[in-house]
Amino acid sequence: MPSTVAVVRCPTYDHAAIKKAVARAFQLIGGLGAIVNAGDHVLIKPNLLTARTPERATTTHPEVVAAVVEAVLDADGRPVIGDSPGSTRGHIERVWSETGLQAVSERTGAPLINFEAGGAKRFSLNGGEYYIARAALDADLIINLPKLKTHSLTLFTGAVKNMFGVVPGFRKRETHLEHPKAEAFCRALVDIFSLATPRVTLMDAVEGMDGDGPAAGRKRSVGLLLAGLDAVAVDAVAGRIVGLEPGEIRTCRLAAGRLLGTVDPAGIELVGDDIRAMAIEPFEKPRSDLTRLVPTPLVHLLRRFIYTRPRIVAASCTNCNTCVRHCPTGALIAGRPTPEFEARKCISCLCCHELCPESAIELKWSLMARMVP
Repeated sequence: MPSTVAVVRCPTYDHAAIKKAVARAFQLIGGLGAIVNAGDHVLIKPNLLTARTPERATTTHPEVVAAVVEAVLDADGRPVIGDSPGSTRGHIERVWSETGLQAVSERTGAPLINFEAGGAKRFSLNGGEYYIARAALDADLIINLPKLKTHSLTLFTGAVKNMFGVVPGFRKRETHLEHPKAEAFCRALVDIFSLATPRVTLMDAVEGMDGDGPAAGRKRSVGLLLAGLDAVAVDAVAGRIVGLEPGEIRTCRLAAGRLLGTVDPAGIELVGDDIRAMAIEPFEKPRSDLTRLVPTPLVHLLRRFIYTRPRIVAASCTNCNTCVRHCPTGALIAGRPTPEFEARKCISCLCCHELCPESAIELKWSLMARMVP
């Protein structure tokens, strides 16, 4: 049976427009009432990467979250909102406030859940150890609300990648340390996705981000919501819309290989608005994606000699030391006028680039970097 993915036009975050589009998207995949039972404890999992306002297109827009909360309430479910952003360090309340979710909670009555405070359960899988927030494991079902964005390490951040947020706080740091290369990290993301698989995915693609996402890229108007019960298929369709093949998106390829979803267009039934009629220019890939610059036949041959390294842009840096606090290996050292890199410790996880509140970290790459002692 094919995986159904709904594509619904929605050009604005106006509350009425979003509510109508969300209702239509859920109806097209069978209706939320057929999924949520009365009394179900429903975890709504947005992308709350860091404390940024909705206008920056870094996080799931609060109107999308509010519309989903209201849909769960209409189905007699008990919604809660939870995520573990990458840059909280005891300041989750600031993330809730800046992203607009505190206001959503107050407006709808849906509680905000702190994954760090609720504990986690350890799992061993495929040679790795993962800690999953009990709030995710205890929910009757998870509704996954990713944001359509590129990602400088994984190329694309969507439904599968968004479930990395069920790993509480500093445990994310351990995952980066244990899986420092992009392919290994994406395998870990798929492991985590398999341990906390959402029942429903609705992707916020009204506004997305291309270039050096997930936080330092360019805001793009796309004007869509995508929904499905197969999160991998949702990612595959979203990738196709912005010019990425499923094989390019590692998390899609790896998840499909483990039968966690489908990426084959023949196995995906598209419903709603016709994507073939949409004139959406392909997304610009991150500068760290070397396939943009290296001829395809040479990519695999040269990949092990190519190294992407972050660099602080002094003119933009405010020396807030967010990068220092969140570097998994201690490769960033507090200093003046900006932090300093200890290059030998850098594993190119790009956490600093992802979490810098001023987008003051750029990416540099070299064909010779791996060959220099």
